This record gives sequence, C-alpha cells and structure tokens, in this order.
Amino acid sequence: MEPFPLTPHTYRILVGRGFKLICERCNLSIQLKVECTCKLCGHKTEILGEWSDVDYENKLKCEKCHSEKVDVKFIQWVKSKHRKGNHYFYHLECWDEMFQ
Repeated sequence: MEPFPLTPHTYRILVGRGFKLICERCNLSIQLKVECTCKLCGHKTEILGEWSDVDYENKLKCEKCHSEKVDVKFIQWVKSKHRKGNHYFYHLECWDEMFQ
C-alpha cells in the first residue's frame, strides 16, 4: 500500500476499526502532525497530537501576527503493511530507514 497522510478523518476511521496506530519499528504511537502557515507573515507552527474539527472551526490564529488566515497541512505520513492477516503501521521516516 502506498504511504498516506494521516488526517483526523483517516485517524478516526482506523482507530474506530480497532487498529492500534503504533509504529512497528520504533514502538511509538503514530500521532497527527499538523503544520500551520500564516498566509500574511509566513510564520510556521507545528502541532503534534490530538486534533479535532472543533480546533479547525475555532479559527486558528497566527502566534506572531494574530491573523486568522492560516493554511493547515497534515504532514505525518504513514505506511501500512498487511502480513498474515494483520496490519502493521510505520512512520514513513521509519519505513525509509529500514531499507537504506
């Protein structure tokens, strides 16, 4: 399966189906990683962890200029591998390191 970005929607689907999102290589949980970029000043902020639609609806503000014009980009990529009836998940960085 091709790598995919972990969005709140895909995260809720996978967890709802009973999958445990733990990287098989580093044994750390796979969390949402969000990069917010201000459209006016270009300031970038990275948010790691829980994310909900409520956060987005509350109109994120730039920490620097307090503008509400913020681009949101989900930057955590996940690789899924299916073996012997089980699903294994990897951070894309961990997957790439295994084959170098």
